[in-house]
Order: sequence, then structure tokens, then C-alpha cells
Amino acid sequence: MEVNVKLTITSEEFFDAVAEAIVYDVHQCTGKNIRAKNIKRGMSYTKKANKRQSYTVTITEYDYPKCYSARIDSTGGSNLLSYQVEELEDGIGVSYKEEMIKANGKSKDSGFASIFAKTAGIRRAKKQLSNIQDYVLSKRKEAETAAEEKDPSKGESSKK
Repeated sequence: MEVNVKLTITSEEFFDAVAEAIVYDVHQCTGKNIRAKNIKRGMSYTKKANKRQSYTVTITEYDYPKCYSARIDSTGGSNLLSYQVEELEDGIGVSYKEEMIKANGKSKDSGFASIFAKTAGIRRAKKQLSNIQDYVLSKRKEAETAAEEKDPSKGESSKK
């Protein structure tokens, strides 16, 4: 499955949000505090889905602010995902790819269930990318508001 979207944020803002999510995930799963600047290819951690099931997340590529890829391995197989970012005149283009490889080595299903899963996956991926953009824009607005409150001459009006 591949989804391509245009976002009105910078590649740095996009990757800062992705890195923040990775840092949070690593902390939730391992209790370790890592910094975004320490995220690198080969980094791996185990995430528990429930008492009996867990999966291992391995970062297979991390090139800030251009590319992030990960492999998520479980007993059912592997899920490969990646974000590729390209600069545009008025934002960025993000290409999200996801591929599932079952434990038996097959990468694709056939039939109605496969079509339904792919459609749901595309919808989920677009929503996820939209949520990242919304999060970045809200953080940008908070930073602008804080800057205006510190120096009212930079904003159109000051808050008192």
C-alpha cells in the first residue's frame, strides 16, 4: 500500500513530530529516556500488545528530515513501513508505504478481504498524516502565541 499526500508543514517539523512519537514509544515500552538526536538506523525495542503477544520494532532507515523506515516483527509476520519526504514550494510531499509479510512469506492476500483491508489502510494512513500535520500546526501556533506574549511588538496585538 502506498499513500502520497501534500502537507503544509516543513520536513523538519514533520520529522520532529515523528521523532517525538518514537521517543515516547521507546519510553513507554522500555522505560528508557532517549533523545530525538539519538534515533538511528538499527535501533530496536520490544512492544507488548498484551500479556501473551509482543512485537519488535527495528528502525531500518533514519535520514532526518528525509526518510524513516521501520520493520515491525511479530509471530504473525512482519510489517514494513516508511515515510519519504520531499520539499515542495508550498509544503512537503509525503509518501507513506506499508507492506505486510506474513510468517509464511507471502506478502499479499487476494480476494474481497484484501481489498477491504487495503482501503481501510489507505484511509488510516491519510488520517494519520493529517493528524501529524494538525499536531505540528497546533504546536507552531502555541510557539507563535508564546513569542507574541514575550514581545508584543512582534504580533499584531498583545494579550494582557
